[in-house]
Amino acid sequence: MNDLSEFVAPTSGTLTTDSRKVAKHFGKRHDSVLRSFDKLSCSEEFRQHNFVAAKDLDVQGKPRRTVLMTKNGFIFLAMGFTGAKASKFTVPVEIEVDEPVNSHGQIRT
Repeated sequence: MNDLSEFVAPTSGTLTTDSRKVAKHFGKRHDSVLRSFDKLSCSEEFRQHNFVAAKDLDVQGKPRRTVLMTKNGFIFLAMGFTGAKASKFTVPVEIEVDEPVNSHGQIRT
């Protein structure tokens, strides 16, 4: 099981992350993650409940697009990824999607 606690954290009782952390974890370019997000085929209700558009500052102080997401939004997005890191993630998620925290309090998927 992958320990995703380095980039998924509880926020107000909900597990959350953002598109930059997702890109770093999966070894993807951030613009590729944003493109995957833009192409998601989900209901508007799911999108509103699980994703929030945001801006963060780059090293030059310029605002850059990012997407904040819940655990469910993250799983929906990541299930469409391919590659070695993605395959190590998706199989365990299919088995344990409803058990995000192990007995030691570590966040897992």
